Amino acid sequence: MNPPFIIKEVSFFSGDNILLNIHCRPGELLEIYLDQVCKYLNSVGFHAHKNHPKRSFSGKYIEGEPFDYEFFINGKVYCFDAKENFSDPHQWKVKLTGQRGIKTNARILKQATNLLNCKRQGAEAFFLVAFGHKNNTSPFKLVMYDAELVYNALLNDKRFLQFTEGCEFDINKLIN
Repeated sequence: MNPPFIIKEVSFFSGDNILLNIHCRPGELLEIYLDQVCKYLNSVGFHAHKNHPKRSFSGKYIEGEPFDYEFFINGKVYCFDAKENFSDPHQWKVKLTGQRGIKTNARILKQATNLLNCKRQGAEAFFLVAFGHKNNTSPFKLVMYDAELVYNALLNDKRFLQFTEGCEFDINKLIN
């Protein structure tokens, strides 16, 4: 029987590039990393936050968030949705097939549309995908895919985006 948490080692930004062992379920690794990035950015005078789904007073889910994160750094706005991809180190499966894919693809298309609306207003809008290997302890690589590229891929029934179709994301470049 597998343990409920997977141990991964993450290249972690906190001023210095240190490695931490983080115990988490699949799908939470990138969120934990980005939450720490938000804390850091807020502590040095920028603003960063995670969007949350709308819920009723009792906590009942009403509607999903438009996308995951917004960073306000040096007069620029960065809007993005974060995805983990630990199944294939060379490509991101942007469009799923089968019954499960219908709902997921509609959600990703809605996120891409929301991100494109931000892009039209001058924001940098993208999907941030963590590439790594399942059950591997090496740090993951972060790749940015422009929201328009993802939107067009979904509309044109493109199932995969190659690692090389995006560009590497480095938080240090945003704050310097």
